[in-house]
Amino acid sequence: MGLLILEKKEWTSKYDQMKSSAETADLMRRRDQASHLSALAEARKREESLKKALGVEKECISSVRFFGGFFLSFFPICANHCYRILKVF
Repeated sequence: MGLLILEKKEWTSKYDQMKSSAETADLMRRRDQASHLSALAEARKREESLKKALGVEKECISSVRFFGGFFLSFFPICANHCYRILKVF
């Protein structure tokens, strides 16, 4: 009978260790998942920002090409930005 009690304690101890290990792993997984989701959201924000910036640059370039220097005289704020872009082309 004493042997069964010792064996039960041993199995209970192993169970508690495994349970603790599983809880720790689950906690780490949740933390990693939250970190990943946060990074993904940030990447999507950057992507949208870059898409908007690219659209503005394309619009600016097409306007400069279409209107030439005449356009820049009406929109001096965009002039420096457009000149920098045109240097690339």
